[in-house]
Amino acid sequence: MSSYQPEMDDTLFLLRALQAPQQLQALAPYTDVDDDLVQQVLTEATKFVTEVVAPLSRDGDEIGCHHALNDGFGHVTTPPGFKAAYQAFWQAGWPGLSAAPEHGGQGLPVLLEAVLYEMLSAANHGWTMAPGLLHGAYECLAHHGSDELKARYLSKIASGEWTGRRL
Repeated sequence: MSSYQPEMDDTLFLLRALQAPQQLQALAPYTDVDDDLVQQVLTEATKFVTEVVAPLSRDGDEIGCHHALNDGFGHVTTPPGFKAAYQAFWQAGWPGLSAAPEHGGQGLPVLLEAVLYEMLSAANHGWTMAPGLLHGAYECLAHHGSDELKARYLSKIASGEWTGRRL
């Protein structure tokens, strides 16, 4: 079991020293993003990472993923707990943190998502690879996809219900 604990106080100190909440509030989409909201998001992120993702790190390293062919199709088995952790992740709304509200996201600054993913990667890089694929898929589709593709896939990707790989 990992004893990783994100240093939220240090992160908040740095964000405040850089006046991140005030800088964000100056941008039209983030006028409601204040220091309290930043602290609430990071507090919950710290809890999730510490309680759900970090404890899976050892099994991720020692057991790892396994690939097998079934009926001519590849099937990957993830370590114990990875699938349940991902379901908890997307059901809590973490994948949609910075995704646009019109795509089912929360529309928060990418800065908060970057801090979340720094915590996740430090706690369990192997597990973090699955939701990490969402960013590229979301950005590519949101900026370059046809209206038909956006309507069909974007909300599922933005929410995290669908990922770039099956767990």
